[in-house]
Amino acid sequence: GIRDWSVPGVQTCALPISAMLDFARPNGIGFSTVLSVGGVLDVDFGELLDALVEDADTDGILLYVEQVHDARRFLSALRSAARTKPVVLLKAGRSAESAPPRAPDPDSVFDAAMRRCGTVRVRTYTQLFAAARLLGTGRIPRGDRIAVVANGRGPAMLAADSARDAGIELARFEPSTVEALDAVLPEASARANPVDVRGDAPPARFAGAIGAVLADPNVDAVVALHVPRPVDSPTDAARAVAAVARSSPKPVLAAWLGAVERP
Repeated sequence: GIRDWSVPGVQTCALPISAMLDFARPNGIGFSTVLSVGGVLDVDFGELLDALVEDADTDGILLYVEQVHDARRFLSALRSAARTKPVVLLKAGRSAESAPPRAPDPDSVFDAAMRRCGTVRVRTYTQLFAAARLLGTGRIPRGDRIAVVANGRGPAMLAADSARDAGIELARFEPSTVEALDAVLPEASARANPVDVRGDAPPARFAGAIGAVLADPNVDAVVALHVPRPVDSPTDAARAVAAVARSSPKPVLAAWLGAVERP
């Protein structure tokens, strides 16, 4: 359910909230509370964060921020919230900020503050929607060690490079995981992260490799990348991966590249 709270004495800018709700409904994502602070004349983010931390129905917090008026209170509340619940933030207005010569860039300072508070900062609405979808599953990774599984070396390496750029660690597989991969991968495939199941992989091999790395205690989440190949159906591959993902408490983030079959 959605409780829509209005804050007295402020003029509400509902565009970000409307966009999020329009995205959420068809994707089956619900919100315990939806709040707009508008011009922040009497209630600020700090007070709302304190309330949401105590709310038993709130499992994660998404923030759209334009200006921070009370930085000390805001950071204190963020730090407290992020200790117990995932907090994801999208900030607008970076182009309007400026700093004197030789002074630190305001956005870089804000970015560093978010990292210290344990808050995940996103840059686009698409990333915010993706975070909402992940939080909606209830499968929150316990750490930032990921495994990448793909049926093409190029996408696998690009994903690994992006993870490195973002400061996300590629998991090191346990010997038992290497043994499990031996049972499903062809001899030419490396038993290392990222995992390339090869372009001729049928759905069972693709899903089997994902199942093997999901069982590794060093893996907190799996990124699955599928490239369309004439030898297999992308829809069948998606069904096989979904069946494996359902049985694990860890999130599987999947991207099917290119056109997917349509009925």
